[in-house]
Amino acid sequence: MGGSRSVHSRPRDTDLKSALSKTVAILDHVRPIPRTHVHGRSGATRRAILKAALECFADKGFAETTLDDVRKRSGISIGSIYHHFGSKEQIGGALYLEGLRDYQQSITSALRQSSEARSAIRGIVISHLEWVRTNPAWSEYLFENRRTKFVAAIELRIRQLNQVAFREWTSLLYKYQQRGEIMRLPLDITVSILIGPAQQFARMWLGRRAKIDIEAATTALAHAAWRSIGCTDRRTR
Repeated sequence: MGGSRSVHSRPRDTDLKSALSKTVAILDHVRPIPRTHVHGRSGATRRAILKAALECFADKGFAETTLDDVRKRSGISIGSIYHHFGSKEQIGGALYLEGLRDYQQSITSALRQSSEARSAIRGIVISHLEWVRTNPAWSEYLFENRRTKFVAAIELRIRQLNQVAFREWTSLLYKYQQRGEIMRLPLDITVSILIGPAQQFARMWLGRRAKIDIEAATTALAHAAWRSIGCTDRRTR
């Protein structure tokens, strides 16, 4: 979603403020920082800082948010915030990396759990849109901040995450290509076909421009993805 191959950030529209208000209200149901990435008391503090930062960024925008805003929202001292992160930009970069990693792991998990081509291809689209549905503020954050200076500062780490994820996705999809169950295409093309339409719908949904519910769209887009890449003589229509 937010990697070097992601779509560019889109401009805010007039409905975005109201959409973000709703987003902030449901942030307690979001997993801003997965527990698998940080541990112990220090990890809990780090998660709390990042969760508060995400709420502040959703409410005020990155540029207008101050570290004092994060302090007030999190209840964590400025000294502790500086201990974990040296600046607001470092918080922003860490939040971006955690979101990208969590998103990629959702796709990887879907591929690992699939035993046949159709469920694997559908699973990629379903996982993509389910992650967006479950993490609307995080999704918006990834979309909007890909081309910012503070994300550019962590470009190497983003590329490393992408390389690890793409390597495993290639390996997991290769067996289906070998068996003639899906088209033999470079992974970049495969991902574009599968994720591109879902990515566009996600942006519309986040901007409250979608005409249908995201769950209904997920079913349709997953079916379309399979029809587009599954081999004709093997796929179930």
